[in-house]
Amino acid sequence: MPGIAVNVAVIHEGKILLTKREDFEVWCLPSGEVEEGESLAEAAIRETKEETGVDIELTRLVGVYSRLGGMPDVHAVLYEAKPIGGELRLQPGETTEVKYFTFDKIPQAIAFAHKKRIADALNSSSGMSVKQELQSPDGVTVDRQTLYALRDRSGLPRQRFYLQQIEGAQTSETVQLQNGHHDTPSAKWLNLARELYSIAQAGLTYCKNEYDLYSYRRLREISAEIIACRSELSRETVMQAFSMQAGYATPKIDVRGAVFHEGRILLVQEKADGKWAMPGGWADIGDLPSAMVEREVLEEAGFEVKAVKVAAIYDANRIDPLEFFHAFKIIFLCNLLGGSARPNHETLAVDFFDFNNLPPLSSGRTNESMLREIFAHREDPNRPAAFD
Repeated sequence: MPGIAVNVAVIHEGKILLTKREDFEVWCLPSGEVEEGESLAEAAIRETKEETGVDIELTRLVGVYSRLGGMPDVHAVLYEAKPIGGELRLQPGETTEVKYFTFDKIPQAIAFAHKKRIADALNSSSGMSVKQELQSPDGVTVDRQTLYALRDRSGLPRQRFYLQQIEGAQTSETVQLQNGHHDTPSAKWLNLARELYSIAQAGLTYCKNEYDLYSYRRLREISAEIIACRSELSRETVMQAFSMQAGYATPKIDVRGAVFHEGRILLVQEKADGKWAMPGGWADIGDLPSAMVEREVLEEAGFEVKAVKVAAIYDANRIDPLEFFHAFKIIFLCNLLGGSARPNHETLAVDFFDFNNLPPLSSGRTNESMLREIFAHREDPNRPAAFD
């Protein structure tokens, strides 16, 4: 029978907690098998405490990952969590290091099945079902103790032995299910708060009766209080943001530039969260849409481009994490004209990436589904624009 295990992505202040395994000296998420009589969530909390010393609160179910072949099959449930107490410490016989890493400094020596899981956690994915297959060249399945014996007889350092085993194996990862564009429970409250705000703004714009104006002001305050209660923002901060959106409430516009060079796409590392996205930002009043995206690419990445096609228009209200205000996202396919990589005050780094080797994505700005669509446009110039 396949084993049942849990993985936990503990994220705190822009960093993720990883452990270095004693058996192969590679990094991985806190993990372990579910014991008799405990639930998956209980196992996740226990394993994290045992391996790292950190007390956690589970915040999100990322997905289910099936590692098949090579070793006995294991189905693992991945949670995201936040630390609520405890101190970092090692688990003798299991871990040799325990450390938080910024998203752009994840170690290279990662356990095979955990690379995808870490990326999904950092990209705020949810509802994932992923098949991860690993097959040795001779097609033989070995148990853990046999693998340890092979390791000890090899005479190689433990990490080198492990990495050679992975390099010599046939591996594949297939996403069999991914969360669609439906509203999650966490998004429901924000949608309701937004609707209250838009009703209040419309009333304040068109209503002249003083009693009704008072009611609409109070409705706007209630919307701000809902958002403040369910987020880390203060009521005053929310009200200040509301005050900047005078008049009838309409969606904001976010533009992004898709720029290719030698088959790779241009991404910038956002200073706000340390993750990567296509260059872009909020549209400014008075500019043509094409001019806006060309300017954003130049300012954030240092490259001169020409917008040639609208590749996609997305409703950001269907993309996690949700923006504070309802927004539409327009992605332009751009031709590279010149310039050189140059970050600005909003970006930390600039680089081009293959689709199969993407860095952690700032999913509210750019997610894997968007990039899959953009790469499809590169392969088929006649592909029609995608839209919600």
